[in-house]
Amino acid sequence: MIDGKTKLVALIGNPVSHSLSPLIHNSAFNSLNINAVYLAFKVGREKLSTAVEFLKDVDAIGANVTVPYKEEVVKYVDLLTDEAKEIGAINTVLFTDRVEGHNTDGKGAIKALEEAGVKADSSFFIFGAGGAARAIATTLAMEGAEIFLSNRTEKRGKELVKKLCKYGKAKFVPLNSEYLYRYLPEVETIINATTVGMDGKCLVPENAISEKHVVMDIVYSPLKTELIKRAEKVGAKTITGDRMLLHQAALSFEIWFKRKAPVEIMETALKGVVH
Repeated sequence: MIDGKTKLVALIGNPVSHSLSPLIHNSAFNSLNINAVYLAFKVGREKLSTAVEFLKDVDAIGANVTVPYKEEVVKYVDLLTDEAKEIGAINTVLFTDRVEGHNTDGKGAIKALEEAGVKADSSFFIFGAGGAARAIATTLAMEGAEIFLSNRTEKRGKELVKKLCKYGKAKFVPLNSEYLYRYLPEVETIINATTVGMDGKCLVPENAISEKHVVMDIVYSPLKTELIKRAEKVGAKTITGDRMLLHQAALSFEIWFKRKAPVEIMETALKGVVH
């Protein structure tokens, strides 16, 4: 029941109408009788700093940040965790007497990979260099992974790879079929860490996936992206985007409330709507 003491937790991004985060978190709040509500706000780029300041002013508990602001919002927080600083992007904000920036995307992705039997120190081909891709690639690199990375904007991709190289092996691969057919067979796991897939498209060319691959897509709407369909068709193990969504949400919850997240409740709520 919402009353005068109800606290706010928010999602800020653009778009946000597809987000399942309000469902996940409000189910958690209800199960633990936490007097809070999680709402999604579509925010224009020119209003991003205003949105963060507003949430601080109204004494919000925290916020999640989604595309396309995970990197840009960094300049509007007072303090970054060491991990968030290294990644250069945040997806979770905690409001105390200051604005703290955290990142749960990388650890959430690793949890999704580990539950599928994928070791963090194995080999990965990652598509993307945005906020989520930076978190996943950096966190995996810090765990000793070998990373191959491709991105539509080569400059951004190469800059990220250069950063990853300080942890170990990392290589930029141009986003064209000739190079993808050459390097994709060398890795154990393929990860789409872009929004491509929400539109029915796929960055991985036909016949580039084998039954030996594990294929992960961070897109969860639709759950069966074209990439996941192609992977299933050849018998590869797949990890759908709802798994990372669940685990990063649980970690965000624990940052805000300093208590263990009701993961089973959150997962049940999620299973009721993903398709």
